[in-house]
Amino acid sequence: MRTRPQTDMELQLRAREALKRNMLVASKRIRTDVRHGTVRLEGEVDYRAQRQAAEDIVRQLDGVLRIDNAIGVRPPDATRHGIDASIQAALAQLNAADPVEVTVVESHESVVVFGGPRV
Repeated sequence: MRTRPQTDMELQLRAREALKRNMLVASKRIRTDVRHGTVRLEGEVDYRAQRQAAEDIVRQLDGVLRIDNAIGVRPPDATRHGIDASIQAALAQLNAADPVEVTVVESHESVVVFGGPRV
């Protein structure tokens, strides 16, 4: 965290862009608000690592005086449907140029994921 050289609006835009560039962070599920150099992060993510990564990314920006991390953590749905939806959402976030096909198979207490380029 450093001194505050730009407006809160500029800092908020830079924070949003920085979060979008990181694939670990579910940036579409995180909202930012900046007041007097304090960045408030809100929303919900699947893992604590995503919550911490969002804070770490924003902390590196010039002008951040303080971070209020109010991001909640809710573990993902571990059913076949939930895993399939999570994978599809991750692939969409990557904006892959080549289409990818993923199949999720549930067997007893395990889940197997198959996939590759769509032909």
